[in-house]
Amino acid sequence: MSLEVKLKKIEKRLNLLEKRINILESLALSKPLALPSHLLTTFTTVYKLGKPVTALDVSYETKRERAVESSYLNQLVTMGYLTKKRGKNRRVYFEINYASKLAKNLLKSLECRKVF
Repeated sequence: MSLEVKLKKIEKRLNLLEKRINILESLALSKPLALPSHLLTTFTTVYKLGKPVTALDVSYETKRERAVESSYLNQLVTMGYLTKKRGKNRRVYFEINYASKLAKNLLKSLECRKVF
């Protein structure tokens, strides 16, 4: 298979992914509080702490097990609400994904409802 054919296939797949992202973002705009309450609690805790946080940091605030918070944080990363980075000390840090329309709209909605 030539390089040109491979590039066209990649371009088609990229366009399909962009369409899917646009659909998901438009759905999020219509229902910004569509997150389940347990994920919403984790998200708001990350926001309130105001810095990159570990699952342990969040678990202290929410009074839930670290492993549970780790799972919830990773779900929020997969959904696009948070970003995840590994620190120099091998710890994993999570923070709000301000580049995401989903996260921005959720924050705007929460601020309007005076959740913070």
